[in-house]
Amino acid sequence: MKDCGAIPKTSLKVSLEDTLTNAKALETCLKKANTEGPNRVVIPKGYAFSAMATRNVNLTDVTLQIDGVWEAATYNNSWPLKPNSNEVLDFLTFEDCTDLTI
Repeated sequence: MKDCGAIPKTSLKVSLEDTLTNAKALETCLKKANTEGPNRVVIPKGYAFSAMATRNVNLTDVTLQIDGVWEAATYNNSWPLKPNSNEVLDFLTFEDCTDLTI
């Protein structure tokens, strides 16, 4: 995850910017796993990350392995919305994926 730019928590306070960065990092890592390999993204044991919601589309044969902590950010007023909607995005959204393992 850190290879994709994720920022681990170092205290109970996490900035909005860090949570947005972590969401983007997860999306980036999953896209890389889908196109370049290896096909496994690991949230490593001993690390905690706070993130906003992510939307991942058209992944094939990808594994998201959560050994550490991947938690939802508390910035409710900044939570992303579903495309073309006023509804908030689910924390981990996967659409049109095949052989996805979490």
